[in-house]
Amino acid sequence: RNHKDFEVEPFGQHPLVFYCRRDHPLSSLATISVAEIEPYPLAMNRVAQRAQGYHPRGHLIDEDTGDLIPHIEVDDLATARAVVSSSDALSAAAPVQIEAMVREGKLHILPFLAPWLSLDYGFIRRRGRTHAPATERYMEIVRELEVDITRRNRALLAEFVGGAQPPARPGKRTGR
Repeated sequence: RNHKDFEVEPFGQHPLVFYCRRDHPLSSLATISVAEIEPYPLAMNRVAQRAQGYHPRGHLIDEDTGDLIPHIEVDDLATARAVVSSSDALSAAAPVQIEAMVREGKLHILPFLAPWLSLDYGFIRRRGRTHAPATERYMEIVRELEVDITRRNRALLAEFVGGAQPPARPGKRTGR
């Protein structure tokens, strides 16, 4: 969101993929639609209202925040992976976040991409303030790491989702 006291420097934007356990009923399908995903519970953290592009049936909306509350609310990726590995639940992640478990045959990436299924992040700072030199160096290191992560995610998308590219996102989002 735009806020008069803060500014956002976006630097990371990654398509996410839905994933499931290796022997999940959806794992053998060559293509997946939203209708095929909807019967399965999602194991993930809450999705902020501003980030929602998908409103699956059966999920609650927090009346105070507008956040989407998934069937199985988790606080971290490790918990989501554990739930997905031992159930019919699905979750979403950037390919690089689940690569090891996919290569080990524990998880399966579903052949589904959508413009609303993405991860965007950046640095937030007080408007008009300068950073300490250590903070500037940290931000520089993170930006450098992001270049490699972006490259790896693109390669993994091509490998695991057959080279499909996510549909174009409607307009550039500004502010968080």
